[in-house]
Amino acid sequence: MKKFLIIGFTSLLTITLSGCEQETALTFSSTQPETFTLKKEVSESFLALTGTVEADKSIKLSSKISGRIEALLVDVGDKVEANQLVARFSAIDDQTQIEYNNALNQLQSTKITAQSNVESANISFMNAQQQYEQSQRQKQANEQQLIESLKAQTSSAHTTLERILSFIDMTLGASAKFQYGTNASVVSDIGANDIIGKQNTKNKIITLVQFTQNTLFPYSPEAIDNAQQEVNALKKLKTVTQDFYALLRNTPASSRFSETERQTLQQKTETALTELSNEILVLETQIATTLTQQEQLELGLVQTENAVKNAAAQVKLTQSSAEQQVQLATNQIVATGHLQQELNLRAPFAGIITQRLVDEGSLTSAGQPIFELADRSKLKIKTQVPDTSIGQIAEQMPVEIKLDGLSQTFTGKITRIDPAVDPNTRTLGIQITFDESPAIVRLGLFARINISLGEKEAFWVPKRFVQAPLTGPVVTTVDQTLLPIEIGEERDGFIEITADKLTENLVLISTP
Repeated sequence: MKKFLIIGFTSLLTITLSGCEQETALTFSSTQPETFTLKKEVSESFLALTGTVEADKSIKLSSKISGRIEALLVDVGDKVEANQLVARFSAIDDQTQIEYNNALNQLQSTKITAQSNVESANISFMNAQQQYEQSQRQKQANEQQLIESLKAQTSSAHTTLERILSFIDMTLGASAKFQYGTNASVVSDIGANDIIGKQNTKNKIITLVQFTQNTLFPYSPEAIDNAQQEVNALKKLKTVTQDFYALLRNTPASSRFSETERQTLQQKTETALTELSNEILVLETQIATTLTQQEQLELGLVQTENAVKNAAAQVKLTQSSAEQQVQLATNQIVATGHLQQELNLRAPFAGIITQRLVDEGSLTSAGQPIFELADRSKLKIKTQVPDTSIGQIAEQMPVEIKLDGLSQTFTGKITRIDPAVDPNTRTLGIQITFDESPAIVRLGLFARINISLGEKEAFWVPKRFVQAPLTGPVVTTVDQTLLPIEIGEERDGFIEITADKLTENLVLISTP
């Protein structure tokens, strides 16, 4: 760090008066105000803080029950591991111990009963699950049987449709006796009745033939849709066959039909109509049966699925009830205040015993501290920073640490900065963690921390040149002008001052 020079002087004024005949020397001593000429100095800036060394974690190990300390298994300075037994107690109330034992037996009995109930509920759930899976397989098998039966019925109906459609088409279109048209001889051959009706019937036959030729059978991969389309085709063919039958019956006697031919064709057509009606009825019945049985199978599967859900819900309910029963039994143990594990005091984490607060054999009450345990694997210092310096610090900023009684200088880092300023002290809490935790560093040592803020250029003046009236700190220039200033760091008798009107070579004077 640069040293600062104090510039000042004291002037002596000597006045010598001379006479003509004789020389007389008179000396007057006059004290002038001390002056200081401002000059900016470059120096390293530090933020100086203080605090006390603490362990990263520290806790008082307390008794959970009222009793007697049967044994203290560690002492001050001993290192302990996490969960290590450090003290053992004995209950002083025999009746309470009896109640505890009874509650413990009740807890064991409740656990056995609860476990049995849960196992029974789980078995019911597994049975329901198996029944559901079996129902799924049975539903699939039954549905497949229904579909196969419907497919066979649809295929049989389609054979009938093709046979009757071919019969009607060939009879109406291929036989000379059924030719039709506008030629007079043809008209006279087949009779003058309903030429338009014959043409319409033929057109319907052509449409049906084209449908069967252009649409591959089965019409749909879905058995029910395929069967329904087959029913529609059968109904259309039945209508056409009925029209054809009407033409046969209405053909005049003057046509080329012999009575035998007419009767034969009428009989075949009647048979075809009967077959079509039967196929339509059977197929529609088969479709309805398939849909109904599918719904029943689906309903049965839903019922078994609901049984699985109910069984699963029962398992949860049983488990919850069991947990509640066990918890009630456990609470009964807690109510006695003497859980067996509370007779043993264990360390919650690894560390060192820093205080022993009772003696072996002492009577203790619940909550009474027995030991103080500290984890000194990390050492820290908590301190406060003035709110005017908040912008100059940051987490992970390095620091130097000096401890009273130790000559070494230690290093550390700022590891936490509080989120809010204390409105009463106008300071911000920070935590500093040592880079290392040597055994020589004792907990509770007073620490002086220096945080380097880097170099800065500033005016420094001796403290005596700064006055502090009620209106705030000021300095006085050589022409007696008072300049308001702000005060910064103080070191080695000098104070850092700042103000807009401070300039290089400005001369200040000290005032009494």
